[in-house]
Amino acid sequence: MTHYFYVHFEEEDSLGIGYVKENVSFDLISNIDVIHNWKPINILLKNGKNADYLANDLGWRICSPKLRDILDGGQGRKDILQWLPVYVEDTEQQSEFEYFVLIFPNNDDVIDREKSILAGKDSVVQAVLDMNKTSGHSVFSLPGEVTTLIVSKSVREAIENAHCTGIEFSTVRMSV
Repeated sequence: MTHYFYVHFEEEDSLGIGYVKENVSFDLISNIDVIHNWKPINILLKNGKNADYLANDLGWRICSPKLRDILDGGQGRKDILQWLPVYVEDTEQQSEFEYFVLIFPNNDDVIDREKSILAGKDSVVQAVLDMNKTSGHSVFSLPGEVTTLIVSKSVREAIENAHCTGIEFSTVRMSV
């Protein structure tokens, strides 16, 4: 059985949090289609150093180029990833870094709806993934989600071996 893991922002005091400098809506990336005509957003890093998986005030999946390369290299045959550039400004270091927001234009429904806890028809409270539906996926999210990131065991190992910062993992429940 393939194991999957949620990717979370690490709660570490030395790591900063990104704050969007412009008036940007959380819903800006919620469209499930491929996003065209993206204007890079500026993010201000506060209260610590930058991380490969950058916690931010919108809860978006903001990744360093290093983490992006790992996720791109680990994606499964059914995974479709789109990367939107953002610029992270660190005023303490007087530096600017290019990061990327990860979106999934076409999320397959990988949820076992009988074993998951749902609020209404589509809102997932606690997911249980259907092992048959996850075949071919290694880097993905839940349908309609803009914050959740799920990776396979091999992608998790690649992230850990590269010593990426700002990341914690937890196991995703699977049905058999």
